[in-house]
Amino acid sequence: GFINLTSSIWTGRLHQLCNYFKIATLVCIMGAGFYRMFLGRVENFAEPFEGSTYGKITSALYAGLFPYSGWNYLNNAIDDLKDPKRTLPRAIIVSLLICIIVYFLTFSSYFTALSAYDILISDATAVSFAERVFPFLLYIIPIGVTLSCVGAASGNIFTIGQMFNVAGRDGLMPHIFSMKHYQTGVPMIAILCEIILSFIFLFFMSNIGKLIICVGMINWICILLASVGLIVLRYKHPDRERPLKVPLFIPICFISILVILIVASALTDLENISTSLLLLATAIPAYIFGVVWKNKPSSFNRRYNIFAMNLQKFFHVVHDEHND
Repeated sequence: GFINLTSSIWTGRLHQLCNYFKIATLVCIMGAGFYRMFLGRVENFAEPFEGSTYGKITSALYAGLFPYSGWNYLNNAIDDLKDPKRTLPRAIIVSLLICIIVYFLTFSSYFTALSAYDILISDATAVSFAERVFPFLLYIIPIGVTLSCVGAASGNIFTIGQMFNVAGRDGLMPHIFSMKHYQTGVPMIAILCEIILSFIFLFFMSNIGKLIICVGMINWICILLASVGLIVLRYKHPDRERPLKVPLFIPICFISILVILIVASALTDLENISTSLLLLATAIPAYIFGVVWKNKPSSFNRRYNIFAMNLQKFFHVVHDEHND
């Protein structure tokens, strides 16, 4: 969070460093896994789904889709792309293919040393794998795992901060979020708000597994609504210029899959889906108060403007048009 607040250049360098270490760690795991496969250690592949139940498939899907959540990060940071029509599709397709191949080979390597139960109870699967296979990897893998988490958290902070920034510019969030630091161009207020909200969620939801599932459910519900909105806009504004346009059958298929996933969650994991919908519903009064209610009392507007001006002075943030 601190690096994201100080410099976008150093944020990019941090992402590169974390990615290099993460890939190097995964290559070590895959290499060790291939070596054990060559030795014939494949007994755990005989019953990979032993002890599984159909009722937990949706929760498993949400947890399993969590590592791939970066596929839509570029959508939130599209303003920073020089040629989104060319760059965005290539980046998404290439990154997804790499992630699918690397994760498949990595988990296949895990099964050469760990059973499904071992993976389930392990706090750090990669570290447990290293303990079973090559103890010297215990000095390498924890560093890679830590930097991988740091890179993922930093990437999430960056993209969500950009989304808050654009929402403030479009009037969907307080306009102070649309301001950036006059020297670094970092949306400091938006990132600070995101960090504060993250600590609040961690304070009220200490179970990280449940938090991942609930965040996944909220994320996919919002993506479903955005996909429906895409189809609505196609029919309401068919002649609008679109730098990036995909055939309609793609979002329709995507929506069908998401509906099945969310409905199945409601039927099999009522507690987590209820928590997710309750958290999502808190946005409704905020939207009514901040966006729908236009004619707020002048006293409220005056106090808000004073508060926003003090924040602007303290953090040295300005609107883009005033940023030289």
